[in-house]
Amino acid sequence: MTDSIIRADAMLSARRPGVTASSLRTGLESSLRSVYSMGHSALASVAEFPDEELTPFTLACFLVIAVELGERATYYTTKLLYPSFATQMLGMSSSELNILMNFNDFWNYGNPLLGAYLADAFLGRFKAICLGAPIYVLGLSLLVLSSTPLAFGDFPYLEGGWAKIGFWMSITVMGVGCGFIKPCVSVFAAEQLKDENGNDASPRTLEKLYLWWYLAINIGSFVGPVVAPLLSGGTEAGLPNLLPGYEKFQCSGNATLIPACEGYCPGGCTTTPPTPEQFSECCNGPRVALNYWLVWGCWSLPMLLLAFLTFFLGAWRPGYVISPPQGSYLGDFFKALWGAVRCLDNKKPSDGKGMRCFERLKGIPGMPSDRLLDEFRMMLITSSIFLPFSLFWFANSQMYSWGYNQCNPALKISGWVDCNQIQIMNSLAILVTIPIFDFGLYPLLAKFRVRLTHIHKISAGMVIMGCCLLIMGGLQSYINKQGYYSGPSSTSYVYYDP
Repeated sequence: MTDSIIRADAMLSARRPGVTASSLRTGLESSLRSVYSMGHSALASVAEFPDEELTPFTLACFLVIAVELGERATYYTTKLLYPSFATQMLGMSSSELNILMNFNDFWNYGNPLLGAYLADAFLGRFKAICLGAPIYVLGLSLLVLSSTPLAFGDFPYLEGGWAKIGFWMSITVMGVGCGFIKPCVSVFAAEQLKDENGNDASPRTLEKLYLWWYLAINIGSFVGPVVAPLLSGGTEAGLPNLLPGYEKFQCSGNATLIPACEGYCPGGCTTTPPTPEQFSECCNGPRVALNYWLVWGCWSLPMLLLAFLTFFLGAWRPGYVISPPQGSYLGDFFKALWGAVRCLDNKKPSDGKGMRCFERLKGIPGMPSDRLLDEFRMMLITSSIFLPFSLFWFANSQMYSWGYNQCNPALKISGWVDCNQIQIMNSLAILVTIPIFDFGLYPLLAKFRVRLTHIHKISAGMVIMGCCLLIMGGLQSYINKQGYYSGPSSTSYVYYDP
């Protein structure tokens, strides 16, 4: 055996000087030990993850979560009543209402991009929240005023007032306030869990934090919409008890489907005195829709003020962990993105990875560092998972608008739920199913060695959403077959019920 090894060493040395069988064997054994060590360490880390220590939640953390609960309750309470307020009170058409709702969504979810940039680069998250709070309150106060008799120039059947202008201004100002608050509060809550050395909390702790966070969002989006429709129609006598002699009326929910009301509703009962026939067929009592001021002024505004008051009290006691602004990468990202669009090329060989357009920017004067460009590439590649979510939210919005349009005249469910409360079913389903899935279904599947990744769960949700859309299409086809269409003034088919 020894002679064989010596001969093999001589042959290898003749072909490749310095390389022997002994050295190859030693290297192989060393590599195997390294692989074993790496695998053992990885398995140990996986085994230790469930036992990873949870950082105790602080009072400051929950005070920040309270801001999100109040803000989301306010957002969904106001947005919930926009369709009925805009059509019944402001006389908007269906197309104008669509423009309004799309602008509101874009404005509230687009402004956080600017708010995040300002917070990262100049203000810091705490100051950004402090700046957004009074702006949000100002916009909501303007919304309350735009729904009062003062805004409508309120004398019976006289045109005038600034309600429509005030309404548009209010949602614009609230969107600016939301832009400062929305991108900052979640990260600011996580910062309250840093240790005395400034280290972030463990991933398991952050996961638990955002479970509480998501719970707060859905509680706010459920409680607000449940109460809002009850308050908006909660004063049976309408406004005469507040403004003697006030006799304006509103069109009933299905007035556009009644021949006698064609050309008169929507809005006719508000701006033009009804004939006796129109009064009995089209109008639905005193114009209690002005009780929107009761919802937004006596429910939404106090809730928002309470949430911000809780936040500011937390700055006094127990105090917050406040990180200074560290600068924003947004400017560098758009600079790199613009360079990629212009197809700048450094003429260097490819590294074989995705997003080659960013790789070509390395070393070009004026471009970010190579490491930052690699991080941008990684961010864009991993963000591709969010592309299907645009389709998800498009479908989700379609289902909500369809349900609102069909609620009273077609599906006839207003007897047990207000049409404005259709959206609460989404939040209610989330509040019910999350604990069932997290504490029941997923642990049960894990016992049978069925490990579901996040991709599996997202895919299952997409499939369920698709099935719901098929059901919605089937219901609409049934309505089309069994019902009739009353004309261009109506927004939906109506189930025929002799």
